[in-house]
Amino acid sequence: MDMISTDKVPAAERSVFWREVSTKVWTHYDALLRLPCSSPKSPKSPKSPQSPQSPQSPPRDLQDLSASETSQLSALALALDVLTLSLADALDTEPPVPPRTGQQALTAKIHAFIQDHLGDARLAPAMIAAAHHISLRYLHRLFHEEGRTVVGWIRRQRLERCRRDLADPLLAGVPIGAVAARWGFASHTHFSRAFRGAYGLTPSAYRERRSGS
Repeated sequence: MDMISTDKVPAAERSVFWREVSTKVWTHYDALLRLPCSSPKSPKSPKSPQSPQSPQSPPRDLQDLSASETSQLSALALALDVLTLSLADALDTEPPVPPRTGQQALTAKIHAFIQDHLGDARLAPAMIAAAHHISLRYLHRLFHEEGRTVVGWIRRQRLERCRRDLADPLLAGVPIGAVAARWGFASHTHFSRAFRGAYGLTPSAYRERRSGS
């Protein structure tokens, strides 16, 4: 999905800009729903007199679409959800329709992205929003609807990865600072404080307890 930005659009013209973008996307969506029907081939039958051409077939049911067409519609549905909420965000209004499964798919995609980049100390809300072509405000809204914050969820996932490594006997010889750095903690002091706040023990005390159990 290409990034949609209003950085170069005058503030007074942004409402018109978003409406035009929305119209173009919905037009493409409607075109996909009206893809020509391709019926399976049937055995040849004796030729019969040609009958008058039948009227144009109505839009096809989703169950009749091919895997490729279904994939296109799924991607487009996600794009429409993002566009709808981005448009509402730009106009500072509530979205005209409730979030659909596309929003859930986007949230799951963001969660996976975070999991894959926990070791990157640069991982932050701005980086995540840019990677998914959404605004920071929309990103924070997605997590707020889950009762979380972006930064808090990242920290919790990093701490859990560190906890697993500290409990792994095969990694007993790896320095605690190296474990912390592996999962994106740039400061050993900050990591120790966060770990103790989450699990009630310092990293070293937790490792010792696990090794003795």
